[in-house]
Amino acid sequence: MDKPTRAQARVLKHLQNQSVELHKMIAAATERTHTGETVPQTWYEHFHGRAVLHEELQRAAVAAGIPRTWIDHVKERGERNVRWRKELYLRAPEPVDRPKRLAALGADVQRLREWTTVHAAYPGIGGQSEAATASDVDRALHALWARSAAVAHILGVTREEAETLWGTTQNWVDTANETIAGIEREQPLSQRWRDIANADTLAYALQAVALKHAGITAATPSAPPDTAETIPRIRAVLNAATAASVVDTETPRIQTNAAIEAAFPTFSDPIAEPNPHYNIWAEIDSVAPEFSSAAGPDLSP
Repeated sequence: MDKPTRAQARVLKHLQNQSVELHKMIAAATERTHTGETVPQTWYEHFHGRAVLHEELQRAAVAAGIPRTWIDHVKERGERNVRWRKELYLRAPEPVDRPKRLAALGADVQRLREWTTVHAAYPGIGGQSEAATASDVDRALHALWARSAAVAHILGVTREEAETLWGTTQNWVDTANETIAGIEREQPLSQRWRDIANADTLAYALQAVALKHAGITAATPSAPPDTAETIPRIRAVLNAATAASVVDTETPRIQTNAAIEAAFPTFSDPIAEPNPHYNIWAEIDSVAPEFSSAAGPDLSP
């Protein structure tokens, strides 16, 4: 691979232009201090938000198989105040261990598969009164799905690879009872459900948002099964299997609009003021599972 794919170019372009903006911010603050002016607290908040997304985009790029040589090269150019131009060359990349990247992605999606099945099962049995916990689980699922779908897109995961790594929606539905039985042999289902709610998925959330800002927004046909579609199907299968012992199989709607506030401004508006009400989870919710055509979306940088 001597040149980046369209999806890789989108990420590299965003990384380079982010570096330019961060460098400009530092230079402006340095000049201000040299003249005796005080840098306002809002600057630090704004810079921190941008820097965090920049770092997480780099981590997502590595996970998606973009060579580190290219990542370092575009960062260096950005620090020299050079914005992305597609005619600029990139250094010869090091070999990327794609099977290793696929295995790591597959492990994430297998975790998503288990979490999806648990979330489909428990609220219908005993979690109807725990709306806050259900909301936390929803957010964890959405963060993990959005980041996994974006990484799969950049890696160029094929349908055949996806079926081998994590299966289809129907596979998840067909094995739901087996999955739940295996979990219950280890711990109560209620405890596993609450463990999911308490899982730290912030890095996945940040990477999903950073990739969205880079233009990776459309899920390819080989993306992991969409949890919003899969959960009702799994729930129907589980309810049918336990109909004799469950009096009330009515379950609450999945709550996907929970609010968690974080001061992470977007890179789409370089002069935007820090927004204390920026909702990273709401932004992830906006990354809808919009499946592209077989040719994929137009990702020309």
